[in-house]
Amino acid sequence: WSCTKENTDDATSANTTSVEQELKKEATEYIPGTAVVKFDDNMISLIEGDVSNGKVVTKSMALNQALDELGITSMERMFPNAGEFEPRTRAAGLHKWYIIKYQQDITLTKADDTFSSMPGVEYVEGQHKIKLDALPFNDPQVLLQWQYQNTGSGEGWKAGADINVVPVWNSYTTGNPDVIVSVVDGGIDQTHEDLVGNLVTTAGVNYNFVTGYEGTKIYAHEHGTHVAGTIAAVNNNGIGVCGVAGGNYAKGKQGVKLMSCQIFMADPNDPSKDLGGNSERAIKWGADHGAVISQNSWGYDYEKEADAKAGTTPQYFKDAVDYFNKYAGIDANGNQTGPMDGGLVIFAAGNDAWTYTHPADYDGVITVGSIDPSGTRAYYSNYGSWCDIAAPGGGKSGTVLSTLPGNKYGYMQG
Repeated sequence: WSCTKENTDDATSANTTSVEQELKKEATEYIPGTAVVKFDDNMISLIEGDVSNGKVVTKSMALNQALDELGITSMERMFPNAGEFEPRTRAAGLHKWYIIKYQQDITLTKADDTFSSMPGVEYVEGQHKIKLDALPFNDPQVLLQWQYQNTGSGEGWKAGADINVVPVWNSYTTGNPDVIVSVVDGGIDQTHEDLVGNLVTTAGVNYNFVTGYEGTKIYAHEHGTHVAGTIAAVNNNGIGVCGVAGGNYAKGKQGVKLMSCQIFMADPNDPSKDLGGNSERAIKWGADHGAVISQNSWGYDYEKEADAKAGTTPQYFKDAVDYFNKYAGIDANGNQTGPMDGGLVIFAAGNDAWTYTHPADYDGVITVGSIDPSGTRAYYSNYGSWCDIAAPGGGKSGTVLSTLPGNKYGYMQG
């Protein structure tokens, strides 16, 4: 009897260790205790009314059983009711996606098994953690924005390893305010001297997806502000830096408009850490509020390349991107209001030097790898057949100069 009991204890201990290891591994890629579930029409008819009223007990017996098994604490639509845009939100099936919170000591595998076996569930996956695709790097020797016009003057630089934008500025355009770019990133500094002329100022359009739908205050973030300056710092205004499409201030021409969709912000309790918001929700928001380009320099968080290789780009992300591609520039009545009928979603390839990444590998986005001033792949840039184009991002021989919060300027690579 004692041997049997000892073996049972060993088995229990081994099982506990296995569960702990699984939870630890999942926590590196996914938000603990969170599942993203897509329901079919029948299940939606059973739960939608109750969930919209803040309830977790619904008319679905199967879901109520899962409530006990998993310790479900909350359920909410991934893409909330969009008001005048709700009809097309539902037509795209985005109202069927739900974020479900459950006890954090339950593995994603168990939650997946529970939901997958439930009638009315079409899809289930964990909610991926996201990370910034940026490597902050200050280089006081870099004095020029070589990404626009690389003359080969720096050590290791190659003349022409740039985006060749000067002929475009001279002969075609410096940007157009009809084009709104939603920057799904850290918050853009709303008071920066070199950005204010090209910011979307419509009340409630810039949105903080970290603090949620309780407020719209944007908190200035280094990465988001740096990206914004690269896109549309005001050109020819006698101060600071230039943006790719920053207009021509001296000639009274505005550049593209920048919409801040904040998905990163510093933790007030630990400013060295970033808090994350709902990136898919932010992508859709841009389409519903006038943006025709969605700029994303973030990716899912994997511990090593083998994990990224084994991973997948979730369907809820694809649905959000497909929605932006189809509906950006179109109002709730189906009328084209922007310069484009449909949109473009741009994604950074990532900074891990890997051949696998998510979600930038999705065919619905334009994926951009990084080159350094020598014209070769930056040492950190992800790469592969899924990567569509390359652009200057900096490297060991030079970094990219742009705007930073507080009317400052600085260098980053990524």
